[in-house]
Amino acid sequence: MNKLNIKKGTKSSIDLLSFGALVCRLDSGITPLDKADSVDLHVSGGEYNVAANLSAAFKMNTAVVSAMVNYPLGDKIKNEVRKMGVTPFYKEFDFDGVRGPNMALVYSDRGFGVRAPVVFYNRANEAAS
Repeated sequence: MNKLNIKKGTKSSIDLLSFGALVCRLDSGITPLDKADSVDLHVSGGEYNVAANLSAAFKMNTAVVSAMVNYPLGDKIKNEVRKMGVTPFYKEFDFDGVRGPNMALVYSDRGFGVRAPVVFYNRANEAAS
């Protein structure tokens, strides 16, 4: 984990610093969720998406400040953040196997034709809250 040490009046090597929850999005594509047999797993989060895309598209030095839970979903998110070239600053939590805390989960499908997309969240006991 990196330490965030920004002092007033100093130049930073970070072009963009985002603050927000990191989430795992389970997406069934054009198949409605209630009919799906499989989903794709994506790492997302509004603020993180900005940092990841600026890093990938424009080679900007970006970072994200968020909560992180030490369990397999947290490991997936950490790997994706690193892969996108975003510097992480995490407040880390241990998962107790029962009550959390948890990383947020988003369930989605893309819709098809006249059927609108479906998106809903499970943010129960979310670490970033």
